Amino acid sequence: MNLLMKDLESRIPLLGTTKKQDNPMVYLKFIDTDRGWAWYVLEGSRLEENEELILGGEMIVRSKKFPQDMIFYGFIQGFAKEFSHFYLSELQSRTTETGQPCVKLDPFFKPTRLKKLTSDKT
Repeated sequence: MNLLMKDLESRIPLLGTTKKQDNPMVYLKFIDTDRGWAWYVLEGSRLEENEELILGGEMIVRSKKFPQDMIFYGFIQGFAKEFSHFYLSELQSRTTETGQPCVKLDPFFKPTRLKKLTSDKT
C-alpha cells in the first residue's frame, strides 16, 4: 500500500528544519479509519537501507525490512495527544481486525499552521 506519493513527499521539509519555528506548517494528515487516530506531518526524511539518523540523542538505523522508509515528525492524536516521530512503514502496517489496511491520507486536509490545529486538540 502506497500512502505517500512522490509529489506530496517533495513538499515536506526535511527533519529538523522546522524545530526553531514558532508556528510551523502542517503539510499532511494521515487518519486511521478504524481507531480514530490522526497523524499530522510537520517534517520528514526518507531513510535509505541501513542509514543512520540521530534524533533527540537516539540513533535510528533502518533495517532491510523497510528499505527506503520515511520518518516523520508531527502531532499525533491517539491514546494521547503528543509530538513525536513516526514511520511511514508503521502507518502502512496498521490493519483492521480483519487484516485490511486502515490508515489513509486525508484527501480533504489542507496545509495549515500548527497552532490552528493544536489550539483545540491539546
